[in-house]
Parts: sequence; C-alpha cells; structure tokens
Amino acid sequence: MKRSLKKLPLAKATTTLAEAAENLDGAALILTVKGKPMAALVPVEGMDWESLVVGTSPDFIDLIERSRRESREGAKTYSDEELRAEFGLPPYDPARAKANGRTGKPATPKGAGARKAKTKK
Repeated sequence: MKRSLKKLPLAKATTTLAEAAENLDGAALILTVKGKPMAALVPVEGMDWESLVVGTSPDFIDLIERSRRESREGAKTYSDEELRAEFGLPPYDPARAKANGRTGKPATPKGAGARKAKTKK
C-alpha cells in the first residue's frame, strides 16, 4: 500500500497530538522547520508490532544502509537462487509458498540491491 504524505511547518502546527493522530486518514504527517523534515506522525493501523519495531530500529536502519552502501561499492551480493544453492535448499516453489500463506516471491525494491548474506574477501 502506497501512503501519501502531508507536510506541515512546525510553526503552523496548532492541533494537539491526539487530534493530529486522529486526522491522519492514512497519510503520514511530516513536520518541517525551514522546509526540512523534523518529525513525522505515521499511521500504523494494521501493522504488526514486529514490523513497526524493526522498521524504526536505528540498528536495523544502519544495517540496511551499510549493506546498500557496500553493494554500491562492489561487495558481492547473492540472489535468492544463489543462497538456496549455497545452503542446499530446494528451488523456490510458488505452490509451496502459497500453501504456507505467502502470495508470491518477495521482490527486491527497485534500487535496493540484493540482500547481502555474506561477503567474499
């Protein structure tokens, strides 16, 4: 689901936090100072706790940023197929994934690069 953004200069923020949260209507509210983002109020309805905690963890964000940077700098990355072969796992089976409640093979977000399992030196 793609969510929209609302921007609001901090100097013009007059509602209470509770009122702002109640009026998000599915869109993140970005508070700005001199046009630059300062804070965000983000709707999390329907999100599980694990996704919320992991997605906002500074350590996890640092790990993702470091992996992306290393990938851009030429570190070896591995595709799903390469990892499965490396660890002796069977090829991806859409029927089995569906039976386990998954609807499809996870897609790599554009520009994110492949997940980095290990680096060859």
